[in-house]
Amino acid sequence: MRIFLVLALLLTVVALIFALQNTATAAITFLIWRFESPLALVLIVALVTGALVGFLAMLPGRVRGGLRAGRQARRIAELEKEVADLRARLATATTPPEAQDSAAEEK
Repeated sequence: MRIFLVLALLLTVVALIFALQNTATAAITFLIWRFESPLALVLIVALVTGALVGFLAMLPGRVRGGLRAGRQARRIAELEKEVADLRARLATATTPPEAQDSAAEEK
């Protein structure tokens, strides 16, 4: 995770340096729209748009992974309870009959 943050910071610094050095006007045409804007602004908008698209592309997998982890945690809890119950049954099944009789007499 730390390496990701360092790389993101490095990419941001490089993009900002590039944007500050390229202040010329850029003509943008999209379908029927056409406008002119500083190249720095175009770069920043493109960078933010790319990050947003990347985040949205990762989101379904992250949600699916979180749901799967929740199901697995519940299943682990069920299995641990089952193991504890089976151990308790095994302990009572392997107790010698004399010990069971003396325990019953004490009650």
